[in-house]
Amino acid sequence: MTLAGSDALAQERAGNGVELDIGVVDRTFPFAGQLNLTVPARIGFRVDRLAIMLGIYGIRGSIGEAGENFLGEETSTTMSGLALNLAPTVRFYLSDLEAGKLVPYVQGEFNYVITTTSTEREPAPPTPPGEDSTDETVLGFAVSAGGEYLVSKNFGLSGDLALRMLYVGLSQDDSESSASATVLALGATLSANFHF
Repeated sequence: MTLAGSDALAQERAGNGVELDIGVVDRTFPFAGQLNLTVPARIGFRVDRLAIMLGIYGIRGSIGEAGENFLGEETSTTMSGLALNLAPTVRFYLSDLEAGKLVPYVQGEFNYVITTTSTEREPAPPTPPGEDSTDETVLGFAVSAGGEYLVSKNFGLSGDLALRMLYVGLSQDDSESSASATVLALGATLSANFHF
């Protein structure tokens, strides 16, 4: 009887293997600048309580600055862009994933962002001869805490709150033009999770 009970309990636990998390809702509340995230998708491998995943999602954002040009005229520059965020993620569950239980977790995420940007200047300066190229650096990280409710051994629902920081640096070759911004934001995510 005891052995049969142990087997039944073991079947209710999520086994080691592939974990796929698909975001249902992702809300971001930035403290500076603008930051809009698409819902993330993460895929990875979990052994016991540790999951190592790669997250992929998009970011839209903009930063701006005001100043004067060399003639003393007021200028404003707004840089906006669309980005693909590749986010290696480590999640640690604080107890075993079992069906019918809410299991808390903590999570860390590193962000490496591939971007496309556009720049608007008012008033437009004279176009210099030749071509300018823009160097972009976008890096960040997030720490979060949340919980997952395992509906069955293969399916769960999770939610977490995250503190995110994203550094954006832009500079143009053959000029002294550069801009940077650090965006700090709180985020909330709800996900549907599949365990294989």
